[in-house]
Amino acid sequence: MSPEPFRLTDLTEQPPGLRRAVHGYSTAGTWRRLARRVAEVGLEVAAALPRDAWRRRFPGPSPLLRLEAGEDPRPGARSVALYVHYAASGRVSALVLEQLRLLAAAGFAVVFISNAPGLPAADWEAVRAVAALVVQRRNLGLDFGAWRDLAPEARRRWPAAGELLLANDSVLGPIRPFGPMLASLRDGGPGLFGLTESIQGGPHLQSYFLLTRGAAAVADLHHFLAAMRVSHSKWLVVQRGSCASPAGCGRAGTGWRRCSATAGWWRRPWQTRPSGRSSPPPTRCCTTWRRWRPRRGRRGCASSR
Repeated sequence: MSPEPFRLTDLTEQPPGLRRAVHGYSTAGTWRRLARRVAEVGLEVAAALPRDAWRRRFPGPSPLLRLEAGEDPRPGARSVALYVHYAASGRVSALVLEQLRLLAAAGFAVVFISNAPGLPAADWEAVRAVAALVVQRRNLGLDFGAWRDLAPEARRRWPAAGELLLANDSVLGPIRPFGPMLASLRDGGPGLFGLTESIQGGPHLQSYFLLTRGAAAVADLHHFLAAMRVSHSKWLVVQRGSCASPAGCGRAGTGWRRCSATAGWWRRPWQTRPSGRSSPPPTRCCTTWRRWRPRRGRRGCASSR
């Protein structure tokens, strides 16, 4: 059966209302588990707020630890991708490298940002071979912290960029050609586009792949990231980082749309974790998800982790 063609649909502005409570209950399983989750979030936020206040008063050193130009600098690029990586081991999988190559082939100047504690020298050089800029930073603010910290540098290096992509390594794919999906987003004109819409906590686009197009949309996103307050609480980062909500950075007539029919293209086979994101071991990737991968692409799951 051929895959469903891509189409763009407007982001709903319907508030979540009772559905959020129903979703919380259904995913928790019981009211007791839901109450436990609420308590866990409350404790996490209560522990983070004093640390956040201290950091605002005494900023301390920059979270950026290392920054080096890649071998594909793309001077004058009109499209820039800020790609965030995390692995407890610091390793960069063949799957991630393939995603970087696809983005570069699609015309993006790739800024690779690792929140990992450290990257082996071989992995660092492998990324430099395909990226315009390679960065290592402390994992403060998770993905949104990384995007916020590097967006000004990207703007300085590529001031004429009319496309800004926010992406991370929490997806498996693409499992079918990348070009048609990206083309469907680019055909939408100026605005902000994503692959998955969620109404939990208010309508927003999930942040694993967000593309802004046009000067107004790119400026809006830069403004949003610059104003965002990162936190030591993952929950607060997620709440403050839902930049695809119209209340977040939808100014100056920016369009808010999503690309539907994505189930066969990008998969999210594991959940994010409070300490950061960690890819599953290669055995899980290659066995559980093998049926979703094209045969010629299965080397992406090779055991570099």
